[in-house]
Parts: sequence; C-alpha cells; structure tokens
Amino acid sequence: MNNVRGIWVAIFATAGLVVAALAGALFWLGGLHPALAVAAGVGAGAGFVGLALTVANFVMRPES
Repeated sequence: MNNVRGIWVAIFATAGLVVAALAGALFWLGGLHPALAVAAGVGAGAGFVGLALTVANFVMRPES
C-alpha cells in the first residue's frame, strides 16, 4: 500500500461519494426533508471513508 497510497485514498473517496449519494437519495425517498437527507448522506459517506481507511491501515500494517 505504500507505493499506491494515494490511489487507494482516491478509490475510497470515490466509493464514499457513491455511498453518500445513495444514502441521501434513500433518505429523501423515505420522506426526509432534503436538507436532512443531504446531511445523512454526508454522514454515511464520511463514515464509510473512515471505516475503509481504518481497515486498509490495519490490513496493510506490518506485523511486529
């Protein structure tokens, strides 16, 4: 992961954007106010990116 760390961050950020858009759309279709749906989507996307980076860091960390 050391050589391509930036690529992985870009992949996770793009996937987070997709998660945020889908979550926001689902909340909006569920009847939530559009501003709250956007906020919920952003929260879902940020949570996904944080989790993905944490898991990648754990998996790629050398054993000591």
